[in-house]
Amino acid sequence: MARKEYLTPEERTRFDNPPQLLSEQKGLFLQIPEWASAYLKTLQTPTTQVGFLLQLGYFRVVSRFFLSNRFIQADINYIVNGIMVDPNQIDFTDYFRTTYFRHQEEILRQLGYTGFDKNASQLIFQEMKRLVSLRTEPVLIMESVITFLDEHRIEIPPYATLRVLLEKSFRQFEQDLEAIMVQYLQQEDKNLLDSLLVQHDSYQQEEKKHVKVQRYQLTFFKRITQSMQPSVIKGRIDNFVRLKEMYSQLLPIITSLNLPEETIKFYAEYVIDNQIFQVADRDNTRHLLLVSFIIHQYYQLGDALVLTFNQAVTSAVNDCENKIKESLFENRMNTSRLVSSVSIRSVTHIDVLSEVERIIHDQVMEASQKVELIDELLRKRKVSSQVLLEDQQRLNNLKLVNQRISDREDYYQALEKGSLRLQIRVSDLIKVLAFDFETSQK
Repeated sequence: MARKEYLTPEERTRFDNPPQLLSEQKGLFLQIPEWASAYLKTLQTPTTQVGFLLQLGYFRVVSRFFLSNRFIQADINYIVNGIMVDPNQIDFTDYFRTTYFRHQEEILRQLGYTGFDKNASQLIFQEMKRLVSLRTEPVLIMESVITFLDEHRIEIPPYATLRVLLEKSFRQFEQDLEAIMVQYLQQEDKNLLDSLLVQHDSYQQEEKKHVKVQRYQLTFFKRITQSMQPSVIKGRIDNFVRLKEMYSQLLPIITSLNLPEETIKFYAEYVIDNQIFQVADRDNTRHLLLVSFIIHQYYQLGDALVLTFNQAVTSAVNDCENKIKESLFENRMNTSRLVSSVSIRSVTHIDVLSEVERIIHDQVMEASQKVELIDELLRKRKVSSQVLLEDQQRLNNLKLVNQRISDREDYYQALEKGSLRLQIRVSDLIKVLAFDFETSQK
């Protein structure tokens, strides 16, 4: 089997070779701390001196050590010129492994780093397993692990070491899940999951047996539409009820797996995006894929039904609002005439009362004359008991119109009339949704 690679050839080359430093950055090789200067004086040969400075410089840049045959010649020349040693005396074939590793130990100790040992390997393995469980992209896992090592001041190992650990993490994660499936998945659970991979029950009917393209049970759960047609809503509700039954039966294995949301989504999307035979042929992971699919679709469809409920209620409320606006618009002329009539009569009443008041307070005029003038005024301005009753009725009608608008009585009547249509859409939906009483009001 071909070895799995997680970086491109160019990325692997950059990772496993010393960093390419700019000319202004090379000063780092000679600008060393006091401990390094003191240690450098103890080294006897130009090769060990240059080798030590190269390893120290590279490590300060990328927290990594590199094989001596990968040292960059331009960096070697820079150090040779800087410490003024004979370049002909530099021979890294003499940079013995004991000296090479002793220099690394000193650098790690002085810089406060830990070498990449068994403990570090196990720590990284666990971190990789965590990231694998979240279905993180391998290249992102590599980047995250490198950051993790640097933050914990641990030497970064070669790419090959990280690749082996990542492969092991993927294998271990899958094996852990398979072990849980073997331990907790009952035969009736297997039968339930495998039943999704057979043709839908409707094709057992005589009139459908000869249909060329026959859909599978699983297919009917894949797509979630948002149509507000009552028949489509009913189909979503029926699917949700079935998924809820399967979810409840599988709850023990779901609890034992304790899959992260990202892993559930990853496996579920594999089922959704692939054909039935591609799922059925995965003997080792078929049931795991289907369990994840059921979890994912159960919650997705539950969310879709909540959106359906909200949309149905919002639509019903908006319909009522629109009907009220249409009613007010259609009755605007009648209301305008009523307001105009009441306003005109109000002006008449005010004028008559003002004139009556003037007559009453006239000090010269006789009382009998006042009565005659008031009587003539009322007849002339058409202010009689009958007319006053009619004016009172107009005023009452105007009050009634305003009161209905203020109390939104028309709105609630329209809402009551439209409630049947809303009930048709959401009554069954409400019955199947499970509300969380601790969070539903928040």
